Amino acid sequence: MGYQGVKTSFLGLYTHAVDDKGRVSVPAKFRKMGDAADTFVATRGLGPCLFLYPHREWEKVLERLARRKARVDGDQRRHYLQLMRHTAEVVLDAHGRISLPAHLAAIAGIDREVVFVGAGDVVELWDPARYEAYVGEAETDYEGWIGEFL
Repeated sequence: MGYQGVKTSFLGLYTHAVDDKGRVSVPAKFRKMGDAADTFVATRGLGPCLFLYPHREWEKVLERLARRKARVDGDQRRHYLQLMRHTAEVVLDAHGRISLPAHLAAIAGIDREVVFVGAGDVVELWDPARYEAYVGEAETDYEGWIGEFL
């Protein structure tokens, strides 16, 4: 029996410029893995980054939230509303670009460049300097950590 996990698998790292209107080209390999309508959902990620989900993967997030009764449970509802406050639908234009909402770009510190990191079922969007600072800390123990998985 093989691995039955995530069907979408975003891999790799790409850096793209953000234009003056807040638009950025989504890497071609990631565009091909989006939905037929070229619609993605951008939301606040873990740490100082954004997550970019194809719509079908975002639906899975919503299903997990529903199982936890995040919309109606008093303890969960505030967190749910905080997540939704920092979530926006983004659509690829004819040139393969998305417009990053200003409030989301500000959360991640994204200004002139974006690092797109394929992370399995989601793409992470980072400011290049923040990404290097965050990931660079893991360099010292990478071999020990990866040895558990490969």
